[in-house]
Amino acid sequence: MKTKINQLKFIALSIVLSLAGTLSAQVGGKGGSPTTDSRLLEAVKASGLKHTIMKNGDIRMIFDTGDGRSQAVVIATRVSQYLNLEVREIWGVAWKGSAELTAEQANKLLKDNERRKIGAWGLAKDGNTYYATFTVKIAANADGESLKAGIMAVAEVSDALEKELTNKDEF
Repeated sequence: MKTKINQLKFIALSIVLSLAGTLSAQVGGKGGSPTTDSRLLEAVKASGLKHTIMKNGDIRMIFDTGDGRSQAVVIATRVSQYLNLEVREIWGVAWKGSAELTAEQANKLLKDNERRKIGAWGLAKDGNTYYATFTVKIAANADGESLKAGIMAVAEVSDALEKELTNKDEF
């Protein structure tokens, strides 16, 4: 179990680093050292969900999704800004491969995006490995209940696709 948790930490950190170019600002931190955004810590505390803080300041949670399955979810401490809108990403991995998704798989995810109330599928790359991730973008100052809704959506949706595509429980 400890090996699986360490593997999840590595995957999560790798994806965060590969997505770092899309993130624009980090709240807090001295001398480049990451810290967890105090607004995020407050919302997580209010949500009542069990969590761990990663070395990069992000928050990681693992959920029991039923039938002996679990799903890791990462909440970014970094936020992106567009004009006066500040958003935070909540994401989970559903698939990984050494090549991009097939056209059929990618179209399936695009069609799935259309029916989602919140969140969307994306493809991240780290080295020679590709990851299909489900990401919810939420206001950086979201309250605990709103944050929890985004987290639960990510856990449910990403685990369902992982089960469908691979029938494994890797993430």
